[in-house]
Amino acid sequence: VKSGRINIHAAKDVTKGGLISTVHEIAEKSGLDFDLESFESIPFSITRNLDNFLVSVSDDGYEKIFQICKKKGCSICKVGRLD
Repeated sequence: VKSGRINIHAAKDVTKGGLISTVHEIAEKSGLDFDLESFESIPFSITRNLDNFLVSVSDDGYEKIFQICKKKGCSICKVGRLD
């Protein structure tokens, strides 16, 4: 039986510079590289302040969050991965 828990590695609101600044901050503090998907595939501005959160989770965690968002009618966008 799989746990319903989702291990969140990092999370930050995407403000004060947008997604690029937030990704840079998380990568710098974690000591990991972050590869963004193609900028064209990200459906919002990557440089302006947003009213969203960037959350770092495992692939399994993403699938759990995706299913929750789908059930609740919330949007979700996978933008890259930490390496």
